[in-house]
Amino acid sequence: MGRPGVLLEEEAIAGCPGYGRPVSRIDRIARGHGVDAVIVLAAVESAVEVALQPTPGLTPWLAAPAVAIAVLTLLARRRFPFAAPVGLFAVCAALSFADGRLVVLPIGVLGASMAAALLLGTLRDDARARLGLALALGGVTVVVSNDPTRDAGEFVFIPVLIVIGWTAGRVLRDRGRQADAAEERAARAERERATAARIAIAEERARIAREMHDIVAHAVSVMVLQVGAVRHGMPPALAKETRALREVEETGRTALAEMRRLLGAMREEGDRAEMAPQPGL
Repeated sequence: MGRPGVLLEEEAIAGCPGYGRPVSRIDRIARGHGVDAVIVLAAVESAVEVALQPTPGLTPWLAAPAVAIAVLTLLARRRFPFAAPVGLFAVCAALSFADGRLVVLPIGVLGASMAAALLLGTLRDDARARLGLALALGGVTVVVSNDPTRDAGEFVFIPVLIVIGWTAGRVLRDRGRQADAAEERAARAERERATAARIAIAEERARIAREMHDIVAHAVSVMVLQVGAVRHGMPPALAKETRALREVEETGRTALAEMRRLLGAMREEGDRAEMAPQPGL
């Protein structure tokens, strides 16, 4: 509660922990809770279809919710990226033992199975992704085996659909990794450019400081020389004025020393002064 909308969007399938990040149009479509709405609609469609076409194994009031629960397991994919899609195949396989036609009739179950296979393909962990594919194929094989109306082609057609969905997930995961790597390279290049800009600015400031030091030091040196010349030419009767000129001269010399000290502090370790030693008066 109270979380910004942007954070809610990142909790959709594109931002689920454990899955690779899809890219481009797939990434944008998957944002928000649109995927959750599609899962709920598939569950409702499957329940209605089972209720309208009752099978002899289970009563409609029990069969319809059971099929809906099988599809709704995908809603837990954010918290359980591996267990949620595998759980769909496990529940469908268990329901097929109660009634072999229960999970093969609804179109929503087939679509949810393809989506579960895709989610397993987008898992970041390759070992878990392959294990998920094996469990999914095992689940659909059990479902097809328990279907009394099956034919030999379904043992090939249904697993092929699952493999296609899983492979599509792997492609999306690989593209997501490539996009992440490209973003990381771009971010690293941006950081390097920023660092280079800061270094260039610092070097330019140091250069300006050295130039200002040369200009100001030259001007202060001239003033100190002139004050010294005037002081030496003062008659003994003007002792007070002579002391004042001496203080001005000493202040100028102190200012020159302070400027040189500050300029040395601005230089980085290993830098050499352009004019060393600095010229004195």
